[in-house]
Amino acid sequence: MQMMRIQHGDYIRVAIPPFKHEQVPTRLAVQCAQAGFSPQQTLRRFQQRGDDTDSLYSMISAAQPTGDATAFFQLHCTSSGDAPSTTWDQAHPQAFAVRPTDDDPRPSWISQMHAAFTEEACTEFDEEGPVAYVETWFVKGYFAHVSEHSKTFRLTQEIAWWRDELIELWRDKIDLHRPVQIYWVQPTPITSSTRERLGHIILCQDVKDFLAPALLTVEFHADDSYRFGQAAAMLPNPVTVFDIKHLARLARHCSSRRCTLRHGRQFWSEHEARRFSAGAGLTFGVLPPIRDLHVGSEHVSSPSLEPSNIHGQDEEEDIIPAQPPLHDQSLFTRRLFELWDRQAVFGPAHLERLLRVETWYLEGRHVKHHDEQRNVMLAEDYWTWEGILTHRWRDFVLPGIDVDFTIVTPTPSSAPPLEIHIILHQRVFEFDRPSIVTVRDNAVLRGHAYTAAVLLPSAVTKEDIILRMGKTFSCPPQRPDAVCTCWHGALEVEDFRPFPNRDGFAFDLHVHRQLPVGFWSDEEEDTGAAASTSLLQFSLQARRAPVQEQIQPDEEPPADPVRADSGSLSSETQWIDMAPAIRQYEWIDTHFFLPQFDVPNLPECHAAWEWIQHWWDPSQPCFQLCIYTDGSFSKVVKEQEAPGGAAVAAFVLQPDGWRFAGALSSALDDATNAYVSELSAITVAIKFAYDIIKMNVAGFGFAPSFVCRHDATTVGRQADGSWQCISCPLLGKALRSIVLLVEHAFDVIVKFEHIKGHSGEPGNELVDFLADAARVGQALTPFDEWLGFISQRHIVEAVQWVWLIVAPDFAACWQEQSIAFPPPQTTPHPDLLPVPETHAMSQEDASDQACVALSFISGDRNTRKPHQKQTLRHLDVKAIEWGGLQASCDLQVDVHSHLDHLQSQLVEHLIPQGRSGRRVPIKQTMSDATWELVCEKRDWRQTLHEHQKTQRHSILNQIFTSWRDGRADAIAEFDRLHAMQDRLIAGALWQFRRLGRLVSAALRKDDCRFFESLLAEGAEFLNPAEVKNLWRTVRRSLPKCQQRKIGYNPHNLVSLEGQWAPHFEALECGVPLAGSSLVDHCARANLLAQEGRPRQVTLQQLPSLCELEDALRQTQADRSTGFDPVPSAVYHLHAPFLAKYFYQVLLKAFMWGCEPVQSKGGELKMLPKKPGAIEVQHFRGILLLPTFAKRLHAILRARLMQQTALRRDPGQMGGFKGQQVAFGSHLIRALTNVFAAKGWSSAVVFVDLSTAFHHLVRQLVVGVGETEELKVVLEALAHSPNAEAAGQLGRHLVGILEHAGIDVLLLRLLRDVHSGTWYSLTGATLTQTHRGTRPGSPLADSIFHILMGDIAKSLRRWICMQSDYINLLSQLELDPIMVIWSDDLAVPWATSTAAALPLAIEKLVQEIDTQFGRRGFTVNFAKGKTSVVLSLIGAGAPDLRRSLQLGPNPGMEIRLQVDRLGYARRLFQVGPAELHQILHLEKAHCQTSWIDGLVADLQWVREIVPQAIPHFEGTDLTAVIDYWQQEGIPWKSHLKRVVKKHKLQEEMMSEVHMAHDTILKTLRQAGATFVPDSDQVFGHPRAASSFDCTCGRSFNTPQGLALHRWKVHGIHAPEHAFVTGGEVNQCFDYLSRMGFQAPFEAQCLPPALKGAVRLDALRAEGPLRPLVPYQQELLGHIEQELDTHYKHLIPQCVPEDPVDAGLRLGDTLTTGTRKWVQAFCARQAEHLPDLIDWWFGCLATFGTDFEDWAAETFVAWGEHCLPDISDSAMDGEVEYVLDEAYSEMVDLLPCTLTRRKIGALLQRQRSLQAELAAPLQPHRPVRRGTANPKERSATRHRVPSLFSEQGSWQSLFRSIAWHAVPEDRGIPLLSAPGERPVLLVVHLFSGRRRAGDFHWHLQHMGDTMGVTFVILSMEWVTGAADASAAIRANLGKIL
Repeated sequence: MQMMRIQHGDYIRVAIPPFKHEQVPTRLAVQCAQAGFSPQQTLRRFQQRGDDTDSLYSMISAAQPTGDATAFFQLHCTSSGDAPSTTWDQAHPQAFAVRPTDDDPRPSWISQMHAAFTEEACTEFDEEGPVAYVETWFVKGYFAHVSEHSKTFRLTQEIAWWRDELIELWRDKIDLHRPVQIYWVQPTPITSSTRERLGHIILCQDVKDFLAPALLTVEFHADDSYRFGQAAAMLPNPVTVFDIKHLARLARHCSSRRCTLRHGRQFWSEHEARRFSAGAGLTFGVLPPIRDLHVGSEHVSSPSLEPSNIHGQDEEEDIIPAQPPLHDQSLFTRRLFELWDRQAVFGPAHLERLLRVETWYLEGRHVKHHDEQRNVMLAEDYWTWEGILTHRWRDFVLPGIDVDFTIVTPTPSSAPPLEIHIILHQRVFEFDRPSIVTVRDNAVLRGHAYTAAVLLPSAVTKEDIILRMGKTFSCPPQRPDAVCTCWHGALEVEDFRPFPNRDGFAFDLHVHRQLPVGFWSDEEEDTGAAASTSLLQFSLQARRAPVQEQIQPDEEPPADPVRADSGSLSSETQWIDMAPAIRQYEWIDTHFFLPQFDVPNLPECHAAWEWIQHWWDPSQPCFQLCIYTDGSFSKVVKEQEAPGGAAVAAFVLQPDGWRFAGALSSALDDATNAYVSELSAITVAIKFAYDIIKMNVAGFGFAPSFVCRHDATTVGRQADGSWQCISCPLLGKALRSIVLLVEHAFDVIVKFEHIKGHSGEPGNELVDFLADAARVGQALTPFDEWLGFISQRHIVEAVQWVWLIVAPDFAACWQEQSIAFPPPQTTPHPDLLPVPETHAMSQEDASDQACVALSFISGDRNTRKPHQKQTLRHLDVKAIEWGGLQASCDLQVDVHSHLDHLQSQLVEHLIPQGRSGRRVPIKQTMSDATWELVCEKRDWRQTLHEHQKTQRHSILNQIFTSWRDGRADAIAEFDRLHAMQDRLIAGALWQFRRLGRLVSAALRKDDCRFFESLLAEGAEFLNPAEVKNLWRTVRRSLPKCQQRKIGYNPHNLVSLEGQWAPHFEALECGVPLAGSSLVDHCARANLLAQEGRPRQVTLQQLPSLCELEDALRQTQADRSTGFDPVPSAVYHLHAPFLAKYFYQVLLKAFMWGCEPVQSKGGELKMLPKKPGAIEVQHFRGILLLPTFAKRLHAILRARLMQQTALRRDPGQMGGFKGQQVAFGSHLIRALTNVFAAKGWSSAVVFVDLSTAFHHLVRQLVVGVGETEELKVVLEALAHSPNAEAAGQLGRHLVGILEHAGIDVLLLRLLRDVHSGTWYSLTGATLTQTHRGTRPGSPLADSIFHILMGDIAKSLRRWICMQSDYINLLSQLELDPIMVIWSDDLAVPWATSTAAALPLAIEKLVQEIDTQFGRRGFTVNFAKGKTSVVLSLIGAGAPDLRRSLQLGPNPGMEIRLQVDRLGYARRLFQVGPAELHQILHLEKAHCQTSWIDGLVADLQWVREIVPQAIPHFEGTDLTAVIDYWQQEGIPWKSHLKRVVKKHKLQEEMMSEVHMAHDTILKTLRQAGATFVPDSDQVFGHPRAASSFDCTCGRSFNTPQGLALHRWKVHGIHAPEHAFVTGGEVNQCFDYLSRMGFQAPFEAQCLPPALKGAVRLDALRAEGPLRPLVPYQQELLGHIEQELDTHYKHLIPQCVPEDPVDAGLRLGDTLTTGTRKWVQAFCARQAEHLPDLIDWWFGCLATFGTDFEDWAAETFVAWGEHCLPDISDSAMDGEVEYVLDEAYSEMVDLLPCTLTRRKIGALLQRQRSLQAELAAPLQPHRPVRRGTANPKERSATRHRVPSLFSEQGSWQSLFRSIAWHAVPEDRGIPLLSAPGERPVLLVVHLFSGRRRAGDFHWHLQHMGDTMGVTFVILSMEWVTGAADASAAIRANLGKIL
C-alpha cells in the first residue's frame, strides 16, 4: 500500500470490484454496504424488497449518481439458497409472518416501539430522518436458561419493514418453519449514558406454558461504584429469587450480600414465587454487604476523601507524617514497589507518579472462583498500598482475618503485557494456591478470553484446571473431538502429571473444538475482548465508562425435546408425574395451624410466665424462630383423659426482642407410649415452623433461622435424619419429609437442640405443662386428626416428594404437573475405572480398612491418588465440616461421569480434614507415663540400630580400603573411629536397657492398678447367682483383642499363584479386559437401552430421598469399601447430607436404567471355606463393592423382594420379609410326624449346590440385555457337563422377572446391573464377568431367590405328576411341600410302604439334578452335602434301616428348639399357610403336638396376666390367632411383662420355701424331730442351695457336682459302661456324624463333652434296670489300690538287727536335736547348723539300701520322741520351729505321699460303703411340666409354677407334726460355794461410764434377781498411745 499526496480540486475515483450476485444492482449493494449489511443480507434484502433503497438513503448515497456502477466487492461466501417463509400463528398475539397481509392487526410490540420511537428518535442525517437504536435478544429452547448474546437493531421510519428486518437480523437462530414471538420489554430497562438505546426487544420461539421470556438487568452495588449488566432469560413462570441466582450464576455473590428482585416497583420476597408477563424487564440487585460494628473495626477507612475535623480542632494545614522506610515494609510491598518504580507515570499536572493495577479477591471457603476484577490507582505512598487494596475489596474482605497479597506472574494473556495483577486472599488452605486462569474456547464468544481468579492445588494438573473452570464436559473424555491444552507461560501442563504451582501463577487454558461450518456466522458482529461468560466481569457496565456493543452467547440453548428431529436424544425425554405430590404440597401449604397466645391455667410462678407476656407482632420481621416441643404419656388413663398429649410453643426474635408466637397442644387418643407423643409433637412443630416462616417470607422477603428444641434425643435425631424411625415408620417419614420441605422451600437449615427435661428451662417447662394439660382434657388447638391424616400410607408416599416441588435443581424441568427428565448428553471417559498399581492385594480383614495403593483416573482429573485411602483412614468422621463442598452436577451428565465427579469432589473435600496417623498404645491399660517411656525406649532402640549399622559399614569400609590400597597404615584412624562408635553403641545400649527395666516396672504397676480396679468392680458380684454380671464386668474391663487373621494370605501360596485367575474366570465366565473397554461396553449398552425407556413415570416407580437416607444410614461403619477411598462410616454418620448429592445419581440410574460402571465391580478377595485351605477350590470370592453400589443394590433388593413377595413359591422362605429359618425346620418336623402317625415311610432330601452363586445365568432372571454376553455364557455351558441342557436356553430368553410383570424401570435397571460386571483379583488387570450374582452385593441372594422360585415351579409340576405321592397328600388335603432357603432345598417325600421309598427318592433326586442342570447349576453330591434322611415304617423297615442308616453314609435327624410363645406370633402372622395346615394335621393325628404345648403356654400366660391375651376355650385358638395377626400389637412387651411377673412370683415362693426349710433345719440342729418329716412329705429335699461332694467340695447345681465327680473322682453315670461298648458306640458315632447346614438346626454331641456324665438323662422314677451298682465296682478298685500302697510302705531292705539299729538312730537323733534346741534357746543362731540337713545326714549313715527303713524309723521317732524334746524346751518359739522342720522333712520323704494316698482311699471307701448301704432313690426329684419339650410331652405340656401350686404346698407343709421338741437351754452361770450365782456379760462399744446406762441398770437388776452380774465393757481406741492414755485416765474402759 502506497501513500500519495492530494491537493485541492483533485478528482478521486474509487473502483469497486464486481458483486458476485449480478442480479443485485450496484447502487443497492453499495448502499447496503454503507448501512452495514453483509453480502448475504444484501442478497436476501434484494430478494424480498427488490431495488428499493429509500430506507437505506444516506448522505453518501445522495452524493452518488444513479445507475449502475462498478460491481461490489467479490466475497467468496456460500449462499443458503431460497429459504421458506416463516408462518404466523394467529393464536398468539405476538406471533407474525414475514409477509403479513394488509388487514393484519398491528402487534402490541410494534405499537409500543413506535410510540417510543416517536418520542425519543433522533436525526443523524437530515436526508435520512429520525433513527433510533434498539437492543435485540433471542431466546429459544425448552429449558430455562440465560443468554447474553444480543444484537443492535437500527430503526428508521420504515415501520412496515421492522418485523422483516428483525427476522433477517436473527435469521441464523430463528427456525423459519415455526412461529416467532416478539416482545417489547416493559418497563424500559436502564441504559448507559454512552450507549443510549431506545429499548429492548426479545424474540423467542417454542416457549412452553411454564416458561416466559424476560430481560434480566443485574445491578451490582458497591460503596463507591455501580455497575450493571443485561441478558435475556427464559425463566420459569412463576419465578423466585433463587431461580434467578441459579440461572445467572450469582449465588456466590449473594452468600454475603442481600439480593433483591423487582419488576418496576414490585419486589419479590426471598422465597416467593410470583408470576410476570412475557417480555417483562426484571431487575436483580446485588446490594453491598451490611456490616456490623465490631471491636477493632475502627481502622476501616471511610469511602469519603474529605478531611474530617476531629475533636473540634480548627482546620489547619495537614501535617505530613514521616515516611516509613521501605525496608520495614512487607515483602509484598517491596516487590510491588520495584514494579511500580519501573512502570509508574506522572498523573495530572505532573504532581505525582501513579500506576493502575488490577486486583482480584479469593476466599478459601466460600469464594474459590471469582471472575470480577477491580482496578486500583497506586500513588507514591507505598506504606498505604495494602490498606488501599484492602479497602477496594472491603465488601468482600472478612473483618478480623488477615489478608494476604500475591502478585500474578506472568501477566494474564488477556491483559497488556506489562499490566500488574494482584490477588487478595483470605483463609486459603496450605495445599491451595491462588491463581489466575484465562480460558479461550473457540466455541464460546468466538474464542475471546475469559479470565478468573481461582484456587488451585499446589500440585496442579491439567484436569484440576479444567474442572475448576467448568470445562469438564467441553474437553476429553466427555468430548473426544475437542483438544484442550494448558500452559503456564511457555511451559505446558501435561495430562495427569502434577505441575508445581505457586501463589500467583497464571495459566492459559485453550479449548479447541471441531465446529460445524457456519457456526459463527459472518453476520454476527465481533465483540472483541468484551465478551464473557460472566454477568459481573465485563457485562456489568459502569455508567461513566465506555461500554461494548453486545454480549455473545455462552452456549446454545437446548432445543425442544418434543419437536426435535428424529434421532435426537431430546426425543427421549421422560416425564415424572408429580400430581400426587403437588396435591399434598398444596394441602400442606394451604393448611395453617392457628396458635393460641393466651395460655390458661398457667400459674404466675411458672418459669415461663415472663416468656409468654410479650406476643408476636406480625407487622415486624422475624430474624430467629425457636420452637419447643414435648409429649406426655400415662399408662393409667382416667375418665375423660387420653393416654398421650403433645404440645409446641414458638418464640420469635424481632427488632424489639424475643416474642411469644403462640402455642399448640392436643390430646392423643392413639398414643401407645411416650415416644409416640414426642414424635407427634415434633412433627407438628415442624409444620408450625413452616407456617411462621412462610408468613415472614411473604411479608418481608427473607426466612428467619430456625431451631427446634426437644427433650427426647430419639425423635430429634430422627428428625434431622441421623437415626431411622422404626417404631412409627409412617409418621417418621412424614416428619422427615416436612423437614426437607422447609429446608428446600425457604433455603434454611433446620437445627435440632436437645434440652434436658425437667431441668427448669422455661421453654421446656412450658410445653411440658401444656402437653400434660392437653392429656387431661385442656387442649389448646387439637391436631390429632391432622396427625392421623398425614400418617396414612398413601399420604406419606406422596409427602416424601413435596420437597422436590421447591428444589432448585429441578426448577427448570417443570411443565404443568410433570417434571421433564432430560436424557444424558455426555459419555463417560474411557479411563473412568480404577487401575490398580499393586501386583497383589492383601488379604486383610474387611474392618481393617487397609490402604490399597490405587491410582484412580477419572474422566476429568486425576483426583484419587495412591495416598488418599491411607489419608482418609485417619479421618475423624464425626468432626467433618461440609462447608464449601461443591458437588452438584447437571441433570444431562451421564450417570458414570456424575458419580465420578461426585466422588472426586467428596475425596478432595475430605483429604484436608484427614488426621495424621499418631501412634497410640495397643494396650489400653497403659498409662501416659508408661507410654512415654515406651516411646523413648523405641527411639533409643532405633538409635542403637543406626550406630550398629554405621559401625558395620565402617568395618567394611576399612577392609575394602585396605584391600584396594594394599596398605594398612590407616588402621589407627579406623581404630579411633571404631572406639568412638563403640562408646556410642555402649551408651545407646545402656540407655536401652535402663529404659527397658523402667518400662517393665511401669507395666507391672499399670497391670496392678488395672487388676485392682477390676477386682474392686467384680467384688460387687460375689453371689453365685451373679456370675453373669461378674463375667460381664470382667469382659468389659479386659482389653479388646483385635481379630486375628485366620490362616494366611492366599496370595502367598506360590503353588496357587497361576491358578487364581483361571479359577475365578471359569466360575463366572470372566474375560480379562482393559478398563477403557469396560467403560466403552457400558456406554454402548446404555445407548442401546435408551430405546425402550418408558416415557411416563410415576412416583411409586422411583426411590424417594428418604429412602436413600435410610439406605445410607444402614451402612455399617466398619465395612471395607474396595476402591472407594471414602470410609463407610462417613456415609453412615452423614447420611442426610450426602443423600442430597447422591440422590441425583440414584434418580438417573432408575430413570435411564443405567448403573454407574464404578459400581459394577470392585476388589475380589479370597476367603477360605475351611481351615488349612491349600487348593483354589477351597476358597470363595467376595466382592468389595463401593459404598454407594451396596446402597443402590440394597434399594433394588428391597423393591424387588417387595414386588415378588406375592408371586413367590409357597416353599420359598429365605430373603422374604418375616420368613424365618425355624418355619422350614418346623414344617419338615411336623410333616414327618404326621407321616409317622399315618404309618407311612418318609424321607427328606436336602440339596446342596456347587458354587451356586457363581454359576447363576443372569439372563434367566433379568432377561437378555446384550446378546454378546449371552453368547459367552452359552459357550461356557456348552463345554460343561450340561451341554445338552445348555442348548435349550436359546438366544431369545425372556427373563423370569419380565414374565412376573415386574416394574419396567426396576427391570431395566436390574438388567443393567447384571451387565458389564467386573472384578480385580491380582491388582494388575480387570476381568469382565458374564454370569453369577456378584457375591458381596446385597442384591446377590435376591436374584438367586427369583431363579430358585422358577426351579420350584418346575419341580412342583413334576411332583404333581407322581400319582402315588399325590394320593397320599390328598388324604391330608395338602399340596406338594418343599422348603427353599437361598440355595438350599429340602423336599419331603412319603410312601405307603418302606420298600417303595428308596426308588421314589432316586427318581426325585434325578429330577432335581435335571432341573438344576438345565439352568447351569451342579448339584453337590459330596459327603456331607446333598443327603437324604429316611424314616422307615412298616414291613421290611428294619432291614432297610440297617442297610441305609447304619451304613457308611447315615441320614439326619432334625430337632427344633425355639421360644414357643414368641415364635407362635411370628408363625401365625407371616408364616407359610402350609405350615399352619400341617400343624393342625399334627394336632389331629398325633398324641402330643406342638399346638398342645402352645395351648399350655397360653394357659400359663393367662394365669399370670389374664388381660395379655384374648379368652379362648380348650384348644380353640381362633381368637388368639386373630389377635396375633393384627398390626402393631405389643406382643413382645406382653411377654416381657409375663416373664418378669412370673420370675418375681417364683423368686418370692422360693424365698418362702427356703425360709421354711431353714426353720426346720435349725430346729433339727436343736434336736427336734418331725413326723412325717419334710423329706417324706415332699419326696426329696427341694431346691437345694448347694450340692456337696464327699471330698468336701460344694456346688450350686447338680450338673456341677456330677462333672466334678467325673473329672476328679472318676465317677461316671450308670450308663457309662454301655456307651463305651462296641455296638452302642457305633450307634453313637452315627448320631455324632449327623449334621446339617444352616438353616436347619441339628443337635450333635460335641467332642468336648464325650464321656461326660449326663445325670439329667437318667431314669428319675419307676423300677430301675438290673444294673450292678457302680459303688461295688469302685470299692473293688479301692481295695486293690490299698493293697498296693500297703506293700510300698514295707521296707524291702532292713539291717540285721533292726530294733537295735533303730534305737541307736533314735538316740542319735534325740541327742543331736536336744543340743540344737539348747543352742537355739541360748540364741546362738550363728553356730547352728540346718536341722533338716543334719537329720538327713543322720539317715544317710545307713546307706542308700536302707533309706526306706531309715525314713520309717525317722517318722516313728518324730511321732514319739520329738514331742518330749519340745516340751522340755519350755520355749514356744522352739516348739514352732521343730514342728515346721519336722513337717517339711516328712513331706520330702517318699513314704509320706503313700500314706496320704492311703488316707484318701480309706475316706473314699467309707463314703462308698455308706452310699451302698443307703436305700435306692432317684438322683433328683421328678420334674413335671418343665420347658423341656420331651418332658412336656410326658407331662401334658404343663408349665410348673410354685406360685400357682402354693395352696397344695401349704397343705402338705401343714401335715408335718412335732415328734420330739428340742430341750430348753439355760444360761450358763458361774457359781462358787456360799455365793450368789454369777452371770458374765460382755458389753460391746460401751463408751464412757455414766449413770443410767446399760451397766448401771444391770447392777440394780442383779440385786433384785439375786444374781451377781460381772460386766466386761469393751470399747475401741485408735493407737497404742490412745489406749495407754485411756487406761491412765481411768475412763472405765477395758481394752
